[in-house]
Amino acid sequence: GWAIGDDRVHPDEAVQDRRDAASLFEQLETSVLPEWRERDKAGLPQAWIRRMRRSIETCAPAFNSHRMLRDYVEGM
Repeated sequence: GWAIGDDRVHPDEAVQDRRDAASLFEQLETSVLPEWRERDKAGLPQAWIRRMRRSIETCAPAFNSHRMLRDYVEGM
């Protein structure tokens, strides 16, 4: 995946939303879309595929139904 924003948190939610949106669009324009557009001879976006595989590898353990159910049960 990719990170948006930085460690600064603005007390005004509207300002924070604008900062986060600007960061998201910058990431899309400079990293994500170029990786998606660049294709190998087979027509596959190899950089994009590597990024998605890393994302799944690092995020799937934290964002899945097993974890969600465990959190729900522990919270009850």
